[in-house]
Amino acid sequence: VGTLLSPRFSVSRQLNQHHTLRMSVSRGKRAPSITEANLDQQIELSGVVLDAIIRSDDDLEEEEVTFFELAWSGYFPQSRLGIDINVFREQARHAVDDFEEELIMPTPLGDNIIKVKSNTGEWETSGVEFQVMYRPAPKMMARLHYAYLDLDSDFVKRLTPEKKLDNFNETQARHAGGLLLNYQWTPELSTGLTVYHQSQVKWRDGNFIDEYTRLDSHVTRKLSFGRYSGQLQLVAQNITDDYSEYNTNNIFRSRYFVSLSVDLP
Repeated sequence: VGTLLSPRFSVSRQLNQHHTLRMSVSRGKRAPSITEANLDQQIELSGVVLDAIIRSDDDLEEEEVTFFELAWSGYFPQSRLGIDINVFREQARHAVDDFEEELIMPTPLGDNIIKVKSNTGEWETSGVEFQVMYRPAPKMMARLHYAYLDLDSDFVKRLTPEKKLDNFNETQARHAGGLLLNYQWTPELSTGLTVYHQSQVKWRDGNFIDEYTRLDSHVTRKLSFGRYSGQLQLVAQNITDDYSEYNTNNIFRSRYFVSLSVDLP
């Protein structure tokens, strides 16, 4: 595909010992994959095309993504509190997508529609992410994180007989966040609890998935025997109700397992 440049520029300003501002901007390109650039899928019988399914545009080009972020990180020693906030915007142009094209088929078995892989998609994602780290006691740690995303998108669904546009604005969760609690009972024993929540999302090529909340926990015991060290961990995933990921048939149920790891000297 030749030479593709993806520059990134970032500058940080340390306001004082505990507070830092950061700004960065980047530009990236993604060349179409071999499959995307050479699609020509159809159903034939004895040399007769029964149905045309999908093909690639002859002039398929690279996707372009521009990303900008402004971030602040601060730590408050007296409160044992750390905060990170990141505001960002991502803009994609010439995204590889599919549009429908009408065909006149030699047989009536097909639907006279073929999908064309072309640079007809674009989107802009604006959002904010923040994380709060808090240590109320030397042995206890709490971390809260949250992300808000606003997606504005469109793609060409059909060019003829008249241009028809559509969007995939609901294909990513608008709200997502979680809380992690960890307590170090002894130098060898610790326990943790994680709560994660995601708002509803309508996956493209997937299904509508309602909002869900997931609860995980673990108990970790560090081990030491001779020259060797390791840890034994009991993990419980999704203690609450079952939920689906991407597809309604992909159900994540409660899981419990034990893991053992050994570090060699």
